[in-house]
Amino acid sequence: MRKKRFLALVTALALAAGMAACGGNGGNTSSAGNDAPAAPAADSSSAADAGSDAPAADNPATPAGGAGIYPGTPDPDTIVIDNAQEPPDLVPFTTTTTGSGNVLRETLFGLVELDEGDMPVPAVAESWESAANAEGVENMVWTFHLRNDFKWTVTGAEYADLNGTPVTAHDFIYAWTKALTPSVGAQYNYMCYIFKNGEKFFNGECGIEEVGFKAVDDYTIEIELENPLSYLLSQLTFYTFKPVNQKIYETIGEDKYNREAASFAANGPYKMTEWVHEDHILLEANENYPDVANVKVPKVKIVSIADSNTKLNGFRAGEIDMIGLNAEQVAMLEAEGQPIQHYNDGSTWYMQYNTTRQGLGSPKIRKALTMAINRESFIKDVIKNNSTVADYFTSSAINGVDGPFVDVLKAEGITFEYDPEAAKALFEEGLAEAGLASVEEFNALGYSITTDTGDTALRDCQFYQEQWKTNLGVEVGINQMTYQARVEATHQGEYDISLFGWGPDYNDPMTFLDLWVTGGGNNDSRYSNSEYDELIAKARAEADPKVREGYFVECERILNRDMPCGPIYNRYRDYVVSDKTSGLWRTTFQDFNLNHMEILG
Repeated sequence: MRKKRFLALVTALALAAGMAACGGNGGNTSSAGNDAPAAPAADSSSAADAGSDAPAADNPATPAGGAGIYPGTPDPDTIVIDNAQEPPDLVPFTTTTTGSGNVLRETLFGLVELDEGDMPVPAVAESWESAANAEGVENMVWTFHLRNDFKWTVTGAEYADLNGTPVTAHDFIYAWTKALTPSVGAQYNYMCYIFKNGEKFFNGECGIEEVGFKAVDDYTIEIELENPLSYLLSQLTFYTFKPVNQKIYETIGEDKYNREAASFAANGPYKMTEWVHEDHILLEANENYPDVANVKVPKVKIVSIADSNTKLNGFRAGEIDMIGLNAEQVAMLEAEGQPIQHYNDGSTWYMQYNTTRQGLGSPKIRKALTMAINRESFIKDVIKNNSTVADYFTSSAINGVDGPFVDVLKAEGITFEYDPEAAKALFEEGLAEAGLASVEEFNALGYSITTDTGDTALRDCQFYQEQWKTNLGVEVGINQMTYQARVEATHQGEYDISLFGWGPDYNDPMTFLDLWVTGGGNNDSRYSNSEYDELIAKARAEADPKVREGYFVECERILNRDMPCGPIYNRYRDYVVSDKTSGLWRTTFQDFNLNHMEILG
């Protein structure tokens, strides 16, 4: 059996941090971090074979800081960052949101993490190798060799005997098994279908011993893939693949694990020492982290603020060191001479339609609603930044075989335009199909857009509300909820239309397109199309990149027709940092990364 060995891809950035995920409504977020010892650089051809092939983001990390007019917060040991959202779930195998991922990125390391160019680099695993499977298909069996100096930190006094427990291969196997266990209810269970027989185990068709992962010993993991996966290393940086120690989890208990600071288990640069819900989380340098000497910021306070004016006032008053900005705030601060930072976060923002609702079950009505929104006007007149119109569900940041995947879709002629007259005609056809006699009858159903709290989310929804009223005569309400409540309500199907964003978990169209498979854990539209399901299944099994890309093209063609989601824009973010900070990363695949940040002065 021929093996290929791959060592660290990293130079001075050895232990970087996690990645982005799905998100909520409006608002901007940010990050901070630490350096780790250098590791041997990989041979470039080996790195490509290894699956470390996620191309760098179209706008790399911005090491923001300095040259501004606001000095920042007064505590010389603490940086304060706005996360915009209270993390709804910090258990890695069940969490789904960007706000949660931002906290896990600082506190919990997996086998590999991402560097400032969004490339996978060693973390708990120091090296790995691949081999052919029994059928002779290359890069199907992977062996990861773990460092033996990572330990768990639990800050609660009642768990003192758990503090310092070694991080081992068994912790990864336990977490992946939990993600694949149906009773756990992990929405990202399908992520673990990459393992041989992972889906069969989830469906009760085989035992866990037949799934393609095992701990060879305490510090060695062997993985066998279900299908070829060129982006394996990138996918393994996602939080579903982070470890959980069984003894710690079961001792703390399912109902308490990672739900308070005292019961939070960390193995990364930071540990959690305080969590005041709906207000802030305090992280402190983790003494058990093997490279804690390189953690440059002793404390990071992550606050959750929904109102944009409150954020700006806090920044100006020296209460916050990093906030996201809306267009008006960008103009104000630029006029003051304050440098503004920008980045493309890789997300697609869209109307998510509950297809189980009368009327919204009609593809024609869903497409008409989407076509009736002037998306260019929304970007130009409302958010006023460099965001771009989204003609597809897959983000413009995602690469295909020979460049941006959206370029392939454009060449195929898959698109739709803002066209009020065509939308009105299509809406009338949809009403007839849905058994509704008129737009007044549709309005009588009392639909609303569910969105987050805060003025930015309200502003956005008011624009859509006006567009539908003017162009279609459709009247909808606006239902604002806390981020956590909205995520839960949407997942339970307790909504009509939701303003939603989906960020990439790795650089491949699959990270967007497998969302819409029938019964998928994150398919909150309840959309179902057997042809679509078959295309995704073929794409998962296909080794030829061009053939595989063709399946994805057909998926987007179906989404363009059925429109369970109405794409609006690909988000570009503006944010500002105080003069106190340096080394903050914000990238397409990492909403923010705090692990390389320093305090200036």
